[in-house]
Amino acid sequence: MTYYFAYGSLMDLDFMRALGVYPEKAQSGILKNHQFITNIHDEMNLGYGYANIIKKENYTVEGVLMQIRSESLSYLDAYEGYPLLYRRDQLEVYLKESPTKIVAWVYIGLSNHASTKNLLLSDSQKQKISNGFRFLSKPYQRYLSNFLN
Repeated sequence: MTYYFAYGSLMDLDFMRALGVYPEKAQSGILKNHQFITNIHDEMNLGYGYANIIKKENYTVEGVLMQIRSESLSYLDAYEGYPLLYRRDQLEVYLKESPTKIVAWVYIGLSNHASTKNLLLSDSQKQKISNGFRFLSKPYQRYLSNFLN
């Protein structure tokens, strides 16, 4: 088993299962000194993009920290376009309201596919992100809602 941190469409656990990934012990997680953005180009749908995170002091990204089978990373790699669109790093993710930190896999968009501004999300992406709201604080839900309107 390995830990994975989802901050975008993969916060939707039903969607994860549809991809063949069966998350266990899903819980709220926080990635410190990073910011959520939507700047990775969707090459098939101009003007639209995908969720991403960037390093940014004093910002946090909330999401879903879960355990998955190590073999399941190949399914996530295929979905995330690894290694061409996203890279996969191991970062420290904090459990919500706890000093406990866990090293988890996180996908980060590659700069050669990044826009200098936020791009629109598809209706499908918006729905999947919304499906993960139960893991997020109310203030962070409001922040993400800016990307979903």
